[in-house]
Amino acid sequence: MMQINRMLETVLILLYRKKTTAKELAERFEVSSRTIYRDIDALSLSGIPVYSIKGKNGGIFLDDSFTLDQALLNGSQQEDLFLALNLLKSLGILETDKLLHKFESVFQLKDWIEISLPSSLPDGDDTFSIVRKAVLLTRKVTFIFYSKHGQTMLLTVEPLKIIFRGQSWFLLAHLSEEQQYRLFPIESIKSVQLLDESFHPELPEDIDALVDTFQVTLQFSKRIAYNLYDRFFHEKATVNADNSYNITFEFSRIDDLYSFLLPFGKNVRIIEPEWVKETVCAHAKYFLENNL
Repeated sequence: MMQINRMLETVLILLYRKKTTAKELAERFEVSSRTIYRDIDALSLSGIPVYSIKGKNGGIFLDDSFTLDQALLNGSQQEDLFLALNLLKSLGILETDKLLHKFESVFQLKDWIEISLPSSLPDGDDTFSIVRKAVLLTRKVTFIFYSKHGQTMLLTVEPLKIIFRGQSWFLLAHLSEEQQYRLFPIESIKSVQLLDESFHPELPEDIDALVDTFQVTLQFSKRIAYNLYDRFFHEKATVNADNSYNITFEFSRIDDLYSFLLPFGKNVRIIEPEWVKETVCAHAKYFLENNL
């Protein structure tokens, strides 16, 4: 999605300014010049007549005869991308206001949707934006990591990708000294600093194997059925004889499950697995002992 966003804005810039340079685009998008040239190659392969000439009077430019209509995206693709940009804006992942305005103007789209969702990004510092920048620039970062076992570690890693799994954001990174890949919950990363040292990214063969998730089947009472339709329409629900609903969710951390369950109070029950039910009950017991 980030590459599509970047490539679309590149085409819009070239239509408006006629010519630019890889350096200017790299600074604008906070990526390397090498990434910009990869974007240009991708645009060319997709049929956009964009050219790159190196040298003193060179630059990146479009063929004068090119107009941005159906060449880049057809009607349904334009609407899909417009929806995706609005979703990213609502979640706080990208600053898309200016791009959305340009997008509407170029394609003459009607502003037909307004989305307001609670941000799923970690609150607090600029960790997410710094990590994102490091991934795009392929530069190492150093940060303090607080593990679930109470350990505090100062780490220097090669950031490879940001991943959202099981209700949480993670940084996929390579630890060069240990020669291993790890997933770090972004909300457990503090005091992150972008280093000048670059690296050559190599993704692991099986990223899914690094994601330690678990599934939980929950039963919701019929009293909040209306809320289920609003919040979990994308999940597969099973209707029970008493009109309650069973829905299976995936989580990566037990703490995420605690915060998820609390607002439902007596209107939700854990069906399976048994170890999750026991863990949550023990947690609730400790909470009551400390607050009653």
